[in-house]
Amino acid sequence: MNNIIQLNNPKTELYHQCKEIVVDMNFPWFYSKRTLSPDLQYDRSKYREISHLTHSLLVRPQTLSTFVGVQRGVDGKEHRATGHHYPIQRSEHLIPFERMMMEIFDYNDIRVGCFFRMCLNLVFPSGGIQLTIPHEDHFYPHKNVIVYLTNSGGSTFVEGEEHDPVEDDVITFKGEHYHKLPERDPRIVLVATYT
Repeated sequence: MNNIIQLNNPKTELYHQCKEIVVDMNFPWFYSKRTLSPDLQYDRSKYREISHLTHSLLVRPQTLSTFVGVQRGVDGKEHRATGHHYPIQRSEHLIPFERMMMEIFDYNDIRVGCFFRMCLNLVFPSGGIQLTIPHEDHFYPHKNVIVYLTNSGGSTFVEGEEHDPVEDDVITFKGEHYHKLPERDPRIVLVATYT
């Protein structure tokens, strides 16, 4: 099936510099109460919404067409849009992380047309239900890439496949996915979507 493709990580000097940035105690993290729409329907006996810390580097486009308001996505569901059709830089740290990602993509001979979103997430181990809600990051065609910056456990599941990560793993995929919470230590990942 190969829904999850593990990329080779060249672990360049820039990669190590970016890792040092995010583990620094002065790096700014911001609280996010949820990751998905509060009205999303899901099996609450298997999955849960999680709070986490995040640092948005590049904010995704917030509209599906020129109409601002409630729109119907490619999934047939209605979604609220706020009006910008392009990604917006949110952080002064975007450029080194974008360059780091391009080093990884170039090393793996993957062409990237555009990044839609790029953020760093910090998730803590927690009791209770361990699986996040199955979802797709956007309602338009895209691919995902995750860079695991710490070694904390917690698999990623994509369309029936599982990736049990270790530090410095990089995976790319498309489609519905969800995550298991980290098992022992806080998990820091870089998440990006692209075409």
